[in-house]
Amino acid sequence: MAAEPSDTIMAEDDEETTAGIAKKESGKPQKRAADEDLSAPPVVKKPKVESTTCITEEEVRKYLERKPITSKELMKKFSSKKPDMEKKMIVSILGEIIKHMKDVNQFKIEGKLYLSLKMADQATVA
Repeated sequence: MAAEPSDTIMAEDDEETTAGIAKKESGKPQKRAADEDLSAPPVVKKPKVESTTCITEEEVRKYLERKPITSKELMKKFSSKKPDMEKKMIVSILGEIIKHMKDVNQFKIEGKLYLSLKMADQATVA
């Protein structure tokens, strides 16, 4: 029967340690959100890092997926995002990327050449 009081003390200690896991330096426990799952690992968001010296196909695709865009507008977007790169370098890289992309649609509106991505989803639906 002497073991029972020590068991209750340990149970109380266990509750205190789990409730007091997140303590500040002042010793006061922090409040937790009611919907927070204690068993799930914390989610760490990766910072968005953009390279200032390279243009990727994914970046070009991002702009072409949104709406039709002229090469001049595309050039402006990348020259503002990549100020370290020379304009001639941006033009040559964009040209190479667009040549290698097989799903680029080119069409003229009022004498201007627009670029966009061909919609594979719409072709299967229609």
